[in-house]
Amino acid sequence: CIKKRQKQAAISSGESESSSSSDDDDKTSCSEPEEQRENIEVAQSLDLSVDLIQEPVPLITGVPMVDEQDPNVSRDPNPINVTTRRSSTPFIEESWCQTVTEIPNFNFDHSQCGITVDVDGMNSVIDFFHLVFPQNFIEYLVNCTNSYGNALCNTSKPHTRHSRKTVYRETNCEEMMKFLGLTLLQAHVRCPKQRNVFSLSNPLYYHPIFSYILSGRRYEQILRCICASELDAKGENKIVKFIDMLTVNFRKIYNAGEELSLDESLLLFRGRLHFRQYIKSKKARYGIKFFELTTSDGYVLNVKMYSGKETTEQDMGESKSKTEKVVMRLMRPYLLRGHHLFMDDYYNSVNLSQKLIDLKTHCTGTLRSDRKGNPINITKKKLKTGEHIWVRKNKVYVSKWKDKRPVLMITTNIHPSIVKVRNRFGKTRLKPAEVELYNRHMSGVDRSDQMVSYYSCPRKTIRWYKKVLFHFLDIGVWNAYFLFKKYKKNNASTYHYVNYREGLIKIMIGIGDRNLKGVNIVNTSNIYDNRRFR
Repeated sequence: CIKKRQKQAAISSGESESSSSSDDDDKTSCSEPEEQRENIEVAQSLDLSVDLIQEPVPLITGVPMVDEQDPNVSRDPNPINVTTRRSSTPFIEESWCQTVTEIPNFNFDHSQCGITVDVDGMNSVIDFFHLVFPQNFIEYLVNCTNSYGNALCNTSKPHTRHSRKTVYRETNCEEMMKFLGLTLLQAHVRCPKQRNVFSLSNPLYYHPIFSYILSGRRYEQILRCICASELDAKGENKIVKFIDMLTVNFRKIYNAGEELSLDESLLLFRGRLHFRQYIKSKKARYGIKFFELTTSDGYVLNVKMYSGKETTEQDMGESKSKTEKVVMRLMRPYLLRGHHLFMDDYYNSVNLSQKLIDLKTHCTGTLRSDRKGNPINITKKKLKTGEHIWVRKNKVYVSKWKDKRPVLMITTNIHPSIVKVRNRFGKTRLKPAEVELYNRHMSGVDRSDQMVSYYSCPRKTIRWYKKVLFHFLDIGVWNAYFLFKKYKKNNASTYHYVNYREGLIKIMIGIGDRNLKGVNIVNTSNIYDNRRFR
């Protein structure tokens, strides 16, 4: 009996302790900010990591930055969402209807948009290039190139008597800048073979500025050894780390506006590569595919290179489609901020739009008729020219409009309606509001691709990762031009992309501060005496 009484006393005391601890937990939970608790519940209901909603650490005082600075946020190029418990509140599923509901307003903070660093003392084109492509990135390239060049000298593979790899001389930051400058210049000076611009034996293609800066053998030696990864990196890891370094810096120095654009880009490559893609609608058709997130006016924010099908370790049993994973991966730094994302029919779906609206992100774009969850009465209905119909489910609107052919749209930002639109020729016509909004903000990726393609420095190479490296050099130059024109030229219509590239190349190769003309280079008595690096 005594033992039973002691056991009952212990049980009663344990219950009192647990009840008191639960009371303390209730008190602390009530003290949390209401908005943060709502964000956590939304993230838990969508199987997203709670770390995703934490406030980012600002780069400078008063300017919020993207969440790469937050130690709780994964910097993995393919982040995997941590599965958490679902919300106990059941989600009420609505059926498709033709009633209008209120569009949620997420109060996007426009006051924090724009560049995040002080540019008052930055007046040169090279200053903005180093803002996008910092000096430590150049040092990283130099270290990786020297490591690979020295390792190449020590290989036991057979080589010719005068092979350049046996006498590799280490490079430095100044010479690397000259090499990159000449690489950019080759996009302006076209010739069938790269060596012709250095050779005096072919007067048709000889360009004196190239051999004035670097000898042809030295340029080809650096090109053979240039590398942007550690020696033990294999496959896509030869360039993925460098891409992540660049894109993180792109987002650090510039806060995007409300409208964002997501699309794919294709870099021409016809060599042997297991993740080479074919896209019929692209000019290159065959090549390396990139998923790009840009602002509506073309500034590149985030890039993911397609490197083949993800393994089971990367999937971790997730039920998301591959397009949803791409969108969530690229949009990770911009969720829960009130952005408006524009995508084409390759990515859009009713399920993805509902997830984005729950994460305080609007979505607008075209929609494929065979997507899972589409309203059948809309996708199967035949319309007359100019006819417009729509339905709604929860906060997602799906509309169909017949112009020359049927167009299926999806949006969470605007009520589908017909508005008058004036084209560039001054003619007015009737068009759905969601179509007009999509056409106005979707061209960000296409604009950056268009500008980069005009002066593209990647040439035909055996190693694909070198071509990707030069492609991202072009993207960095485009972003630098975007910022320079916007904040130093006040969007002057007379200052063009080619003007920025020419001024940048002159400074990179070391003739920007000298009044050097072409006749001075051609009439030089001995080019090799005037060259700094032999």
